[in-house]
Order: sequence, then structure tokens, then C-alpha cells
Amino acid sequence: MLKALERSHTAAIDLLGKDAPDLRNLIKIGEFAKLSGIPVSTLRYWISEGKVNPVARTQSDYVLFSPEQVAKIKELDEKRKSRVRT
Repeated sequence: MLKALERSHTAAIDLLGKDAPDLRNLIKIGEFAKLSGIPVSTLRYWISEGKVNPVARTQSDYVLFSPEQVAKIKELDEKRKSRVRT
């Protein structure tokens, strides 16, 4: 199965070009929600509002994020919370 994943990753890079994100390190929305502490429903709303942009989507329309986006999304959430408190 690992070889099949490697082949599909190589095929994706070939289709998307060298600037394509590294699909092996991307995180699905559920794991991203756990790491960031933000509910999936909130993340989906922010995506629909354009406040959060996933790095990629799979053929099955899974939303994928980069590990670097976890810190950015936590910062966005802190700003949101500080506006609500004041």
C-alpha cells in the first residue's frame, strides 16, 4: 500500500507541477481541529467565509492543511476571542 501512495504522490506532483504542496505532510480537517483546538464546524465556516484557506483538496474533496497553518489558525482564534471579550 505504501508503494501505491508513493506512486499517487508522484503522479500528483507530475500533474500539479513542482510547486505543488507535499501531500505527505498535510493534515485532514479533523486532525487539524484537534491540533488547533478549534471545532471542525468553525473551521468549515471560516473556509466558507474565506478566512481560512486550505492548502489542498483531495479528489474526494477532503480539505487539507499544512502543519504551519496550525499556529496561524490559533493566532486567528485568539484575535477572535479577544474581540468577543472586550
